[in-house]
Amino acid sequence: MIRMVDVYKRYQKDYSALKGISLHVAKGEFVFITGPSGAGKTTLLKLIYCEEQADRGEIRVNGLNLARLRRGSIPYLRRNIGVVFQDFKLIRSKSVFDNIAFALRVIGASKKEMKRRAWDVLRRVGLQHKINGYPLRLSGGEQQRVAIARALVNDPVILIADEPTGNLDAVVAEEIMEILNEIHMRGTTVLVATHDMNIVERMNKRVIRLENGRCVSDSALSDVPASGSEVVGRV
Repeated sequence: MIRMVDVYKRYQKDYSALKGISLHVAKGEFVFITGPSGAGKTTLLKLIYCEEQADRGEIRVNGLNLARLRRGSIPYLRRNIGVVFQDFKLIRSKSVFDNIAFALRVIGASKKEMKRRAWDVLRRVGLQHKINGYPLRLSGGEQQRVAIARALVNDPVILIADEPTGNLDAVVAEEIMEILNEIHMRGTTVLVATHDMNIVERMNKRVIRLENGRCVSDSALSDVPASGSEVVGRV
């Protein structure tokens, strides 16, 4: 499903965000990407949905070699990838329905289809009664649920969440993680970047840890090296 082989990403001459990352995430897995701030978590996720491009190495997502992907084909790749951000990225002047329907308008869905699918994904996150509400009238947890619904509306095979609970209290954070787990149980491949180890420990999923742009541990491996050593995950 997702494969990286010896991937490097540099932003400046003196700053490499990723240094030789190799990993494999199989279809239907739930994987946490952990590590301190600046470890490379967000950069790794951005490479998967082509927000950034690697400087070296090979990345394959859902059978596609991203290095050979034409710019015009990126929107088609992203239709199969849902992305949830820490700061929600909802359009405040638009209703909940319009925020979710935006992705459907891009692919030319009918108004009837947009209403049906928006209602369905809002029901899955428990917010169908807020379909005509606006982001500023929602709590932080409700806004994140809307963001998840938006990410799900095109039935993606991969769901990426970058610090989805970073701005939420512990109780709401746990509710969001339960929603992500339910999505995973339906067969979606889920990647979650987080520095909250309490959540990671409770969820008992595969954990890939980054430090200084390198993969230093992967709980899917039988022998996990000490921190500071580089590992290759399921390549």
